[in-house]
Amino acid sequence: MVNTGAVIEVQSFELLSQEALDQVRTLEQTCLEHDGTSLKLELDYKESLAREREGRDEGNPSKVENEFLYKINDQVVAYAGICGFDGVTLEVNGMVHPDYRRQGMFTKLMGLVIKFFENRKEKTLLCLCDHDSKSGQGFLKTLDVAYNFSEYEMYLDRDAGISGQDYGLTFRAATNKDQLLVAEQDALYANKGVDEIDMPLPETEASRGMVIYLACLNDQVIGKVNIQALKGEAGIYGLGVLPEYRGRGYGRGILNFAVAKAKDQGIDQVMLQVEAENSRALSLYTSCGFRVVSKMDYYEVMAWK
Repeated sequence: MVNTGAVIEVQSFELLSQEALDQVRTLEQTCLEHDGTSLKLELDYKESLAREREGRDEGNPSKVENEFLYKINDQVVAYAGICGFDGVTLEVNGMVHPDYRRQGMFTKLMGLVIKFFENRKEKTLLCLCDHDSKSGQGFLKTLDVAYNFSEYEMYLDRDAGISGQDYGLTFRAATNKDQLLVAEQDALYANKGVDEIDMPLPETEASRGMVIYLACLNDQVIGKVNIQALKGEAGIYGLGVLPEYRGRGYGRGILNFAVAKAKDQGIDQVMLQVEAENSRALSLYTSCGFRVVSKMDYYEVMAWK
């Protein structure tokens, strides 16, 4: 419970300061240890964005609010954060300290999230919640949301061997000249139009730790994969093969390349995410030594009560 006389602040920012980020990380660790579930806060990625803008006054109000803090006596006890990667959809995930739950703190933060979402260009807001989180799933029942999909987070077994088979593929890092090519593939794999997604510059993404590699067969680009290496962990994202080249092992070849690339950097912890209903991809990843460690449910916010 909140003590009488405690100083309560609810704050919102575009980016987190380093001090706030450290507090959010501490809160995250407390919640993970208490609940035994997972969170998808993208804090490493957000930290890389903040570093690009060092020197900005984080305390000034921003037109684009992504970070929402509930503080008691200058300590973060609840947090909600927004991420957007495709220009169409925003994802919100957050947490409340175990000692401060059921006091309306996250409801307050979600109210701010909705307020700012209504004035943004993105059309869809998704709430993320670990499938096994009783508190999170219980909170979602108080909202007007509709189940959208679930996603497995998988980690490579440390004892899994690395296949050197490349299926005749070669790889090159995408440059800014490949911006449209990358966007077309991302749109295809997401079943969206190119005009529905963001078109980040590959070299800018690389400066943030996310390198986009194009898979080539006889100098023809037939697929891609994004590899992000941050703080001793590598994430594999956006892996795909053009439809006319599927069923020939090229997806496995791209995955082999991504894992080997991470290992070459001395990284043992390699993760990826896959939609629970994508049985074909799930089978591929499992056969290559990845195992499911958590399941994240995505719910679309239909209206705010």
